[in-house]
Amino acid sequence: MDYLWLCTAFFGVAVLYAAAGFGGGSSYLALLALTGIPPGTIRPIALLCNLVVTGTASRQFWAGGGHSLAAGSTTHHY
Repeated sequence: MDYLWLCTAFFGVAVLYAAAGFGGGSSYLALLALTGIPPGTIRPIALLCNLVVTGTASRQFWAGGGHSLAAGSTTHHY
């Protein structure tokens, strides 16, 4: 089976959810369920994708000066 559409969909989900500050775990589950992959395999893949997206977004937020170690000193970028 050609998984190019799945990779494209994963990238789109990752970009959209990361822009909103989320990981997109439920969307990864739905996309993987459409492929017929066994359920025992779907959950770890979706979890890994969710961790990669949220970890990358958190790292970029931190590197951009979005948070300081001082209590209550979160800088909001609107």
